[in-house]
Amino acid sequence: MSKLERRITLPVLSILIANSIVGSGIFFMPALAARISGNDSIIAWLLISIISLYFAAVFGELASKYPKAGGIYEYAKQTLGSFPSFLVGWMALIGSNISIVMFVVAAIRYLNPNLPVTLKTVISLAFIITFNMLAYLGLKTSMVVLTTLGFFPLLSVIALTIPAVSRFTLQKLFPLLTHPLSAIGYTLFLISDVFFGWESASYLSEEVKNPRKTIPRAMILGTGIVALLVLSFIVLTIGSVGAKALGSFETPFSDLAKIYFNEKVAIVFTLAAYLSIIGTVADWIVSSPRLVLAMARDKLMIAQLADIHKKRLVPHKAIIFQTIASSLIVLIANSMYLTLVETLLPLTFLLYTILMIALIISRKQYREQGIEPVFKAPFGIAGPLFIITFNLAMIGFWIFKSQRSGFILTNLAIFMLVGIPIYLLLNMYYNLEFSRKVLNATARLNLAFEAVTLPKSIRKFAINLFGDVKGLNVLELGSGVGTLTLELAKQADRVVAIDMSEKHINIARQRAEELGLTNIEFIHDPHLATRIVPGIGKFHRVYSVGMLSFFQDFKKLARDLHQVLEDNGKICFIEFIDYFKILPNPSHIRNFKKIKSIFEEEGISVKITKKHGFLWNYLIIYGVKTGEAVPVI
Repeated sequence: MSKLERRITLPVLSILIANSIVGSGIFFMPALAARISGNDSIIAWLLISIISLYFAAVFGELASKYPKAGGIYEYAKQTLGSFPSFLVGWMALIGSNISIVMFVVAAIRYLNPNLPVTLKTVISLAFIITFNMLAYLGLKTSMVVLTTLGFFPLLSVIALTIPAVSRFTLQKLFPLLTHPLSAIGYTLFLISDVFFGWESASYLSEEVKNPRKTIPRAMILGTGIVALLVLSFIVLTIGSVGAKALGSFETPFSDLAKIYFNEKVAIVFTLAAYLSIIGTVADWIVSSPRLVLAMARDKLMIAQLADIHKKRLVPHKAIIFQTIASSLIVLIANSMYLTLVETLLPLTFLLYTILMIALIISRKQYREQGIEPVFKAPFGIAGPLFIITFNLAMIGFWIFKSQRSGFILTNLAIFMLVGIPIYLLLNMYYNLEFSRKVLNATARLNLAFEAVTLPKSIRKFAINLFGDVKGLNVLELGSGVGTLTLELAKQADRVVAIDMSEKHINIARQRAEELGLTNIEFIHDPHLATRIVPGIGKFHRVYSVGMLSFFQDFKKLARDLHQVLEDNGKICFIEFIDYFKILPNPSHIRNFKKIKSIFEEEGISVKITKKHGFLWNYLIIYGVKTGEAVPVI
């Protein structure tokens, strides 16, 4: 099986981190911050620069402990368990796609804010598709483009900081502390957008050379460079043009270039800002599919999304998934830059709060195991506790000051609630023990809707497929609440009905007693997905409904079937597929040719067909214990 390769070096990762942190915020937020809190915005910039270094150290410590694809999701998985890690991954997935769309919208806005909405949407979709194609080409090609584009934001900041030195006057930095604490707090909330983005780089951990040492160094180095450049730029710019003038700018870099140079040079800075933001878009688009890959490997996303291209060594199906997700967000929220920013930031603060909890638990785990971490963030327990308080305070300032907060919180809550049924469905798909518990919990519901899940037409087809079963011994694997069992028992001499849900068996047994059917032997076997109970005798027919997706080892299933079947005994397996006509099927029941080959190797010749239903389709595998081909029915 193909896997990711470790190709990313310290210099490359440092540039990627710097680029993913800077994002689009540096090209808009200095003006917005000055507009909200004037000279006091300097205080906010100083605080977030210092705090960002601690965030970088935390990401460095956790990445050195768990250097795998998925970043923040992986940290939650290792410390918090399945459901919390799914929620973290789900939030991170939402955040990644919002980031991608936000940066695309910002790039177009910087280049020409007056474009029609339809044209902006078309351009945004073109960007997303183009850069996902870049991600598909492979990591080596992507890194060349990303490192090239990664220099633009840093060089742009330096180029506008240097001319500010000669114009700088200390008096323009004062007075300070003239705005209320809420204004400074709200400013701090918004400008966090300039520094957040470490999770993007952390998704690439599995492709970094010597990750336990390289990632912490790159996190500190990349963040330190950004903090130094941004803080210098802000202080010197306010000292040069004043907070009031800075606050009046719509596109600060272009407007400052007009003051320092001329209109022609301003166009160059506009293009530089545009390319810088585009570079960040590419950065997130290349890294984010690794989050999807990590979740899919753990069966917390559709398993097929974990596939890695044999030649290009990239998670190509995850890239396609990301393209679709980002495109949908573009269609919904194009031209809503500030709304996207204010949606992303509280989500990120919440993620970073969970990150601090993961840090505390990981340190406890390491102490219990007697392991000394390669890298450790400073300030012991006080550091993460302070950051948790800071994060919650930032969300509080935002709720108090922003008119959009109620609308955005409602939407975020809806997004999170949507994730819960997805988690349950994925566990039903891939987690056998979880599936058994759900089957027990929904047994009465299954009874109520048996006419929908297994219509009479399908039951009739199965029973009449090889003629009636009068006088025969019949085995049913996955008997459920007895929907097919009772029909079979009315004709067969003996029926053995096995199910992994105890409540299903109890309901089916009760129904049989009510009908006076005494020729059924009910067996509860929680391990049905891995075996056919030994010592139950020989059978002329074996039926199964809805169990194929649970059987992971088809070769063993075919071998067990061969042992329990009489000579010329026949099988009929019916499986629910194509749920809601959009969900992909489990990977092990998609390759019909392989399934057919496995059964035939064990002496069971089969045919495979489909029947169409309303909300799903039915996969039907039927055949006979013989070396001859099965006739078409």
